[in-house]
Amino acid sequence: MPDLPAVVVPYETIKTACVDAMDTQGYTSERAGYLDKVPVIDDRTASMDFFREPIEGSIVFSTADTYPKTVTVLDTSTLSDVVSKLHYVEGYLDLSALGSNEKVVAEYKMTIVSGGSPLTYASEEFTGVLYPPLLYVHTRSGKYGVRIDLTMPSAPASDRTIYYQLFIRRSDKP
Repeated sequence: MPDLPAVVVPYETIKTACVDAMDTQGYTSERAGYLDKVPVIDDRTASMDFFREPIEGSIVFSTADTYPKTVTVLDTSTLSDVVSKLHYVEGYLDLSALGSNEKVVAEYKMTIVSGGSPLTYASEEFTGVLYPPLLYVHTRSGKYGVRIDLTMPSAPASDRTIYYQLFIRRSDKP
């Protein structure tokens, strides 16, 4: 199992929370001034193996769309700060919106030649109400592009929204 990233909270957020707590407990702003003397590790994300902030969003499969419908959740070959560096994608897809007998297919693709087309290396099918509904995604490492597509073969009973949170991680860090 991969290491989980640390949660990064900006120093000002921590300071504000501490000052608020001190105010409710009767502490003075003079005592709160001591918080400025607390050592802080600046930019902890610089030491982590992420290329950028999490990529978050949603995909809508509407009853009015034409089916089968395929949507690209993420394609790293279009990201100039990532392409041609060894990387992989991990994160989550929220499939809790799927109804009974509704199907979605997740395809994982890789571009293995600079300027080439992505090729499917794995596919997973999910049908109906899932438990647990949160799908953990961890792709293989690639250099020229990693892509995740979702396909719904037929129209859902009502509009379905699938939320995602993905992290692009470096594969070349020790």
